[in-house]
Amino acid sequence: MPEHRWYRAIYGVCRQEGIDNDLLHLIVEQRFGKTSLKLLTERECSDLVDGLRRRRSGGGVSGLKGTARGRATATEGRRDVRGQVEHLVNAREMALLREAAALRGWSQETLEAFCRRQNRGRPLRTIGDLNRVLWALKAMNRRDGLYGKEAQARPAAV
Repeated sequence: MPEHRWYRAIYGVCRQEGIDNDLLHLIVEQRFGKTSLKLLTERECSDLVDGLRRRRSGGGVSGLKGTARGRATATEGRRDVRGQVEHLVNAREMALLREAAALRGWSQETLEAFCRRQNRGRPLRTIGDLNRVLWALKAMNRRDGLYGKEAQARPAAV
């Protein structure tokens, strides 16, 4: 059980960031796999405070960094990497895929056809399947100069 100073530090950063108690516990569960702050070690408390501070500064630390799902997000779908556990795609990751397709002006039908083609007819189910589609789509967007929301405001290169 961590000392009380860690709780003060964690809740102080959360108050500055506008993070409520439910979101804090969700971050702890996703990042460390623990259901309570009392179960954290001092090292994990330190990592949590550092991650929350980096989030504020824009350095950004994913809530999934250091977890099995975070490693799967970074590596599954490559030819030489086979995950031990299948991680299913969630709504947040599907939204990321739809945003990347929207930059190209694709309809839902076009995106579904592209997903089937990239996964050799298999449905989009695991993170590996998603990565095969998303990495190709992101490469196409980079090649064509499509970057996020500012892509619509940026004039096309001639």
